[in-house]
Amino acid sequence: AALYLLDDETTRLKIRALWGLPTDRFLDPPRPLRGARADVEALRLQMVKDGIAFLKKTQMANGSFSASPRAGVGPTIVVATALLRCGVALDEPVLAKALAFLEGAIQDDGGIYSSGGHVAAYESCLGLVCFDLANKAAGDGRYDAVVANAEKYVRGTQYNEASGVSQDEEYFGGVGYGAGSGTRPDL
Repeated sequence: AALYLLDDETTRLKIRALWGLPTDRFLDPPRPLRGARADVEALRLQMVKDGIAFLKKTQMANGSFSASPRAGVGPTIVVATALLRCGVALDEPVLAKALAFLEGAIQDDGGIYSSGGHVAAYESCLGLVCFDLANKAAGDGRYDAVVANAEKYVRGTQYNEASGVSQDEEYFGGVGYGAGSGTRPDL
């Protein structure tokens, strides 16, 4: 496989990294990008397939993607969101198990976070995005309540008049990593 770096100004393909190919391929002259789009798309699709295959092999038995409970649900939310964005079906075991694990992290207050964690607002923001994507993929509203409750939770963690921050303060409207933690807003 070969790695190419692409940006909006790229007009020619030049190999930047190799795996499983002879190193003299670095000496190949750059190829015009025009006409090579199929090559780039094929590379992208293969990378996605390889990534999904890797995730299937590394998923924990409980559906999570972290061997350490200290990592919280964040890594699993990020992986599930990536799988959804790559078009993995909801009934595909790797995604179904991840979503089932995440459903177990839905708290009574509407947040989606690890009990006892320190980044409840952060995890809930990520979880909101993940379950919104899953809801759209399902098309049947199965996660409507999860999304609405998570949005309400996240809005409740915002710095506002109710939490003692006036509209003219720079923190107004922000969200910190943990709800009510007194930390500065990062989100």
